[in-house]
Amino acid sequence: MPTGESLGKSPIASGIDASVIKGVNKLTGWYDFAVLASDPRTVFINKNEDPRYGHTSITRGKPVLLAGEIMFDDSSNIAVWTNKSGHYEVGSHLPSKARSENKPELNSPESHRAYINSRVPVIDGLPLLPPHLLELWDGEL
Repeated sequence: MPTGESLGKSPIASGIDASVIKGVNKLTGWYDFAVLASDPRTVFINKNEDPRYGHTSITRGKPVLLAGEIMFDDSSNIAVWTNKSGHYEVGSHLPSKARSENKPELNSPESHRAYINSRVPVIDGLPLLPPHLLELWDGEL
């Protein structure tokens, strides 16, 4: 079973530096990622090549702050990240909360973005993942 790889213990303002991953020279393309609630300083990743192994393979079922997909460009910088996770579904509770509290504004894209970005750990004044590169997942797999 694949295991997650640590992206390092400190955030990099312009993206995550692939050189901090032991034995990896370059990250490109799409990966599943997770940030454990018990280890908010680390982003764990797994190259998404086998649909049988997803976010729970990375986390071993532990609670997360964030889970989704992350894409690195040809320079190993983060190009985009999402909250797309069929298991963890970070932020998926907002539509029902909007209905139950009669607050439709909770179901807006802005509310979803704010909620997800509020879960991004800030370390030494820098967010672990760049908030402006978040693309919201619409819930379709």
